[in-house]
Amino acid sequence: MLNRYRLRVMIQLLFLIVSLLIVYLTANFIAHAYCPYAVICFGLRGINPGSHYLFVAAIIGGIIILLSTLFIGRRFCGYVCPLGTVVEYLNYLNPFRKKQARKMIPPNIEKTLRVGKYIILILTAILALFLYSFYYFQLCPVMLATLSTEFTLSGIAVLLIIVSGSIMIRRFWCRYLCPYAAFMNCFQFIGKLLRIKPSRIYRNLEVCTDCHCCEYNCQMNIIITDQEYIDDYNCIYCLNCIKACPKDQCLKL
Repeated sequence: MLNRYRLRVMIQLLFLIVSLLIVYLTANFIAHAYCPYAVICFGLRGINPGSHYLFVAAIIGGIIILLSTLFIGRRFCGYVCPLGTVVEYLNYLNPFRKKQARKMIPPNIEKTLRVGKYIILILTAILALFLYSFYYFQLCPVMLATLSTEFTLSGIAVLLIIVSGSIMIRRFWCRYLCPYAAFMNCFQFIGKLLRIKPSRIYRNLEVCTDCHCCEYNCQMNIIITDQEYIDDYNCIYCLNCIKACPKDQCLKL
């Protein structure tokens, strides 16, 4: 029987292949024609009679994904996002990956670094508001990776930072830089205010031995052993914590 961990990998690879096919087959392609973050980069101003159908679909899809986070959290990041998949597997190139897993970035430093994606979200929203989005396009990893924009020194530097950072740190882009991740977190906060309870990972306090195996294997560096329910907005439901747990029925959805 296909287990849920292999299923996640298959879903990731499926969406990655589909994304690559879109890049390869679409004429006059720009990456934001299918990127859900187009909802911020262009917003409704990008919809006009000449808009490519993929771009309109991207904005609608982006809104649907944001609303879905109210109920299922950031599963989009852990299962669908092609950039998230690439940066996840870039970390496997790190020869010291297993040793580093037990040297977690301290919570106070992690919290400070996570602010970066919110700053990028605010900046890109301001640029879009005043119709200066092209400045962000020169640095956007999706645009650069799909050759949808001209390379500049600053763009190459950003791409090198993301690639090298992802090799050294698990989900580097998703944790610290992705503005769409920040946007999804904002929606999760709204959901919490509205008392919407999304599906979460439950930790059985009576079974747990506080061995921290779950935390060592968490891609998002979330402190799990302090919680009964993992309600951290940054959880991408990769299920690594459940897979790594040595105790049966200690962690479960």
